[in-house]
Amino acid sequence: MKYHELIDHVESSAGLGREDAFRVTDAVLSTLSQRLSREEAEDVASQLPREVRDVMRPVLRGRAATDVPMSRDEFLEHVAHRADIPLDTTEPRVRAVFLSLRDALTDGEWRDVADRLPDSFSPLLP
Repeated sequence: MKYHELIDHVESSAGLGREDAFRVTDAVLSTLSQRLSREEAEDVASQLPREVRDVMRPVLRGRAATDVPMSRDEFLEHVAHRADIPLDTTEPRVRAVFLSLRDALTDGEWRDVADRLPDSFSPLLP
């Protein structure tokens, strides 16, 4: 999947404008890269367009190889802060990014990501 296709998908799934789709995609993926183990985040990044890898990798460079425990609510708060959006609008936007991410990754990689997230993330996942 090309970067513009990923952003188009987020834009249409969440009913966002182009700039909002860019911001929320970047915020979700950089926050997700904190939540996953370094190895898993690198695996995800390797399957995404270069522009997305560029968003995820700076977060990965300075971290240890363990994941950062983060609840669903903390995840949403981090995304809202990074994307500079109201918290009460964050959940459907995150859901749209995860839907696009599922389409961009192989089935096995998507299952790996979903399996590493707590059960509380279920409402956010396609």
